[in-house]
Amino acid sequence: MAETPRERRTEDEDASWQRRYADARKAWPSVHVDLAEFRAFVVQRWTELTDESEVAFSDLYLTCGCSLARSAAFVAFEQAYRAEIDAVVKRLGPLAPPVDDARQLIHERILTGPKPKILEFRGRGSLKSWVRVVALRALLNHRQRIDERVPVDDDSDIERLLPASDDPELELMRRHYAEEVRATLRECIAQLDARERTLLRLAFIEGATVDAIGALYAVHRATAARWVQSAHRVLTTRVHRRLRERLRIDSDELESVLRLLSSAFDTSLSRYLE
Repeated sequence: MAETPRERRTEDEDASWQRRYADARKAWPSVHVDLAEFRAFVVQRWTELTDESEVAFSDLYLTCGCSLARSAAFVAFEQAYRAEIDAVVKRLGPLAPPVDDARQLIHERILTGPKPKILEFRGRGSLKSWVRVVALRALLNHRQRIDERVPVDDDSDIERLLPASDDPELELMRRHYAEEVRATLRECIAQLDARERTLLRLAFIEGATVDAIGALYAVHRATAARWVQSAHRVLTTRVHRRLRERLRIDSDELESVLRLLSSAFDTSLSRYLE
């Protein structure tokens, strides 16, 4: 009896899945997923495969193994994408946790957490690019949660906002008025909004680059630089105004104190924006 068109389509489709499966197994030889498991996993994400070139089948094979908690799949994932994850950590510089902590955080977010992000990968585009994006978001979200809770207000932070001067006269004045300056900085920093305080911490205390701050807030580095300059300008303006009210000294000496502050901040800002 002649084969019906429907039977031919089924055979052709089965042959296509056999080919996709073989290619995927070749790409990830240490990972074993049954053809039925692989096919069901892909079909769940792609009900219609009108353009096969759109789908990263080999990446979906590894994703399927990870979703099934196959240990070999986890090992293969770590080996294949560690360099991508480390590149994200390096890009963030001081904004990122220590590299081992960052790897663990990203591993949990993508593979083993309560809602592993790996289940959201559909195979449109490469898994490598997807890992890079998810890793960056995981670290930035982690960092934002920390920064929103940490103000710039303790004495060690204040001292780092006021680096020592190379000018002996200014350094002597710095020590003489240290307590008044620190108290004024505390008051004025407390008046900043949360983002301004975070920007000052990142730029002047943690030494984050404008690229890293731009990545944190998902803005261009030029925008991040403008924000830092604005926070710097707001703080110094308020500090100058408050010191004029607070210090009972003649105008020449007051101008020297303000020159010390401006010099310290301007030096820090110029180094930061290089």
